[in-house]
Amino acid sequence: MSGNIAQPKPPLLLAPPLVVSSNQVAISWPSVVGLRYQLQHKDDLNVTNWTNIGGEASATKTNVAVTTAFTNAIRFYRVVELQ
Repeated sequence: MSGNIAQPKPPLLLAPPLVVSSNQVAISWPSVVGLRYQLQHKDDLNVTNWTNIGGEASATKTNVAVTTAFTNAIRFYRVVELQ
């Protein structure tokens, strides 16, 4: 093949959470097919450790969404790309 040009990775930014039920939200982000991601959270920014939410998410499309329960009024989320 010729003419294929590698595309840059999309920025790893979370979309605003989407409330899907009274105690669940869906968190989504742009992804690269074939890469693995881990969604994490913490309730206090003064704590250094993040807590994994569920297992790894393997991207099969160009957007990944994970549904998670929430219990606190304030929760911080991040997603990390796994090697």
